[in-house]
Amino acid sequence: MTIRMPVIILCFVMLGVLAGADARGDVTGLRKWEEFSTSKDGRTLLAWTRCQMKEMLGGDRCLQRLTVSVPPCFGRHGLFVTLVRKGSVRGCYGAFSHQSSDMEATLKDYLYGALKRDARYRSVELIEAGDTRIIITITGEEHTIDDIHSVDLSRHGLVVTTSENEAYVFVPSEIKSIDHLKKRLSGKEIQQVAAFMSVTLEDDK
Repeated sequence: MTIRMPVIILCFVMLGVLAGADARGDVTGLRKWEEFSTSKDGRTLLAWTRCQMKEMLGGDRCLQRLTVSVPPCFGRHGLFVTLVRKGSVRGCYGAFSHQSSDMEATLKDYLYGALKRDARYRSVELIEAGDTRIIITITGEEHTIDDIHSVDLSRHGLVVTTSENEAYVFVPSEIKSIDHLKKRLSGKEIQQVAAFMSVTLEDDK
């Protein structure tokens, strides 16, 4: 994943259990996003994002307007857009802090980043748009953890920092297992691991 941080960020989104927000009160500040994720407005946001994706890929101009009221994100939560096609990640882009308070502009920027700026993957083409899933992840604040086994990975994502000051972000949209994470980090000297709560919005493609 490309992300606006002074370190190298890679987003590994692996197929598994969808993450949700903490149901034990609003200590993470994500309750409004949790409610939004299962609402009609949440589905409308995903439909608007898909419409924008098709236009960005050279399809018909998107005439849909983002008319729904979206919970606050700027200055509070991270935002990531992940694209998955036929079980494989095709792009991931986002940030924990944002340059603009304009949610529409920020989401468009990260969507385009997932489509075209993630150098690890071939850019998505228009013919692929129909069966490419869009996953929007809203994150809470990071907190350092001592034991990865103490974290419920169905609710948390991880930021792993190495001795070379590289940060690997595992967005909690779909995490397979701890063993898989360790395999992806094989050969890396881990300096710190942080966890964050999240809410996931995903369309039905």
